[in-house]
Amino acid sequence: MLGGAAIFFAGCGEEYRSGRPDEAPPEVDPFDASVGDGGDAAPEAECEDEGPLDFNNSFSPYFGGELFVDAEVVHFSSLYCIHCAEFAEATRYLWDSRPDYRDQVRIYFHHADFVFRHRAAVAAQNQGMAHFWALHDFIYKGMLSNDSPSDDDIMKFVEKDLKLDMERFNRDLNSDETYSFLVWEIENAYHAGVNATPTAFVCGHQLSSWYQMEMAVDDQL
Repeated sequence: MLGGAAIFFAGCGEEYRSGRPDEAPPEVDPFDASVGDGGDAAPEAECEDEGPLDFNNSFSPYFGGELFVDAEVVHFSSLYCIHCAEFAEATRYLWDSRPDYRDQVRIYFHHADFVFRHRAAVAAQNQGMAHFWALHDFIYKGMLSNDSPSDDDIMKFVEKDLKLDMERFNRDLNSDETYSFLVWEIENAYHAGVNATPTAFVCGHQLSSWYQMEMAVDDQL
C-alpha cells in the first residue's frame, strides 16, 4: 500500500508525479483484486510469444478483438499527458484503419495516476465501459486541440452528454474504493517497470512507442 507516497514517472517531457503534492490518496484499505472480474472481463490473448509479464486486466476498459484475440496491448497512461493523448490517437487510427486489428487485437487501458481525471474515468466506467471511453476521448481530443478540459468541463460532459447518474458518479468519484483501485494500478505499473507515460506492453513485452507496438502486434498476427 502506497498511502501518501509518490511514484515518479518520466512523461510529457518532464518528471511526472503520480498524484499532485496537495492531493495525496487517503489511507484506505488495499484494493482486493480477487473480488471479481470488474464486470467487463474478457478472455486474454493466446500470444505466440509468451512474454515476461502477466497483467490483471479484469478491471481494465478495453476495445478491439471483436471476433477473437491473437494479441493484446496493455497501455499505462496518464489522462494529463499530451504524449499519452498522441499515443491514443495513433492507436485508434490503427484500429480504425485495419480490420485485422479490430478483429484480432485487444487494447487495455491501465491508470498511472489517482487524481481527478482518473477518478472521474473510474466513476464513469462504473456506469458502463462505453462511458469510460467517451470521457477518455473527450479529454484527449481536447488536449490535442489545445483546449484541455477543466474539471468543470469534465463534470458538465458527464452530466449533460453522458447523462450519468450524478449522485452515484459523485459518490464513486471520491470513494475509498476508487482511490484504492487507482493506487493498486500505480503499484502494478511500478512493479512492471513503468517509469514513463505512455508505456505499452504487447504480450508482456515493454515498448516505448506506438510504431514499435504496431510491429510487435504484427508479429503475433
